[in-house]
Amino acid sequence: MDYLRFQRRYSPKTVDSYRRDIDKFDFFLAKENILFDNVDEDVITLFLQQEMNSGVDKRSCKRRLSALRGYYAYMQKKGYVDDNPFIGLPVLKQKNALPRALLKEEVDLLLRENEKREDELALRDQAILELLYSSGMRASELLSISSQDIDFRSRVIRLVGKGDKERLVPFSSKAEKAMREYQKESR
Repeated sequence: MDYLRFQRRYSPKTVDSYRRDIDKFDFFLAKENILFDNVDEDVITLFLQQEMNSGVDKRSCKRRLSALRGYYAYMQKKGYVDDNPFIGLPVLKQKNALPRALLKEEVDLLLRENEKREDELALRDQAILELLYSSGMRASELLSISSQDIDFRSRVIRLVGKGDKERLVPFSSKAEKAMREYQKESR
């Protein structure tokens, strides 16, 4: 886990997911009385079948395979196993279901309805909605913004996204107006 966190620079959530995936596989091996250096394609297939039969979706199984492929690569590098049985496995096919985006009319309705609110969080929520809509940033990126990251003159925000990658994201004049109003009235 330290290798993933500090050498590969994975996020804490990714490290935690990989740890759970590896623990699940280790538990499976113990239950089936299989040593970790005796894993082959048949063992992996049995593991995946049990996972899918218990309701685990293909996307989660693909992530588990990725975690285990990396785990066995690490163990091979350290000399604990001779081969990585996860290399060269057939890829699990899955439908690439794109998230459903809101229509412009739906976004406009959401913004208009929020403007009608009179509670203490209405201005904050309007600024959030305008900013998310105009910039396309992730909700997790929004949560990490500080006032020093916002350049109102250029209308850009410095974000640190996935993998600690930094980028500049423009935002609209409506988002600027909503943020300034929130800043002036509520903050």
